[in-house]
Formats: sequence, structure tokens, C-alpha cells
Amino acid sequence: FRPVPREGYLVGGALRDALLARPFSDIDWLVARPEQAATDAARALDGSAFPLDEARGHWRVVTGGLTRDYIRLDTPIDANLRCRDYTVNALAADG
Repeated sequence: FRPVPREGYLVGGALRDALLARPFSDIDWLVARPEQAATDAARALDGSAFPLDEARGHWRVVTGGLTRDYIRLDTPIDANLRCRDYTVNALAADG
């Protein structure tokens, strides 16, 4: 999952798939500053960063066959997880 963004949380299906030793093609991160996290990751991975949803401040990085999404975390992580569907989307791990 590297690089791990500062104060970021890995969430959702990629975490589930990693725990089950299954392949994955997209990674979702909750971060305080999505644009900065995406720009840093793109630089470190020689990828491309671009806004995914400008209204909400979500960013995406594409490198080879892997997509990384950086979503703004504007509530405490436990509050964010409580709003999820309590299946794979309620999983989170910090760096």
C-alpha cells in the first residue's frame, strides 16, 4: 500500500482483499488533505494525480494497473466508519 499518506486511513475493499490474500486493483484512502496526498503519491510512484470530484475535493492517482483514491476525511475516523454500510466499507487501517 506504500506510500502511506500522513495521517491517512486505508479503507474498504483493498484492505479486505489484502487480509484474504486476494489481488486488488484500487486502494481508497481517507486523508485530511487529498490533493497533497495524491500529489505526493504520484511523485513517489511516477504516476498521474488528478481531481476525481472537485466539489468534494477527492483526488485519484493512477500508476500502471493500480488506482489510488484520496478522499477527504472531515470527521473523526470512527464517525466516518459508522456512516458506512457495515460490510467491507467499514474496515480501516492506519499507516
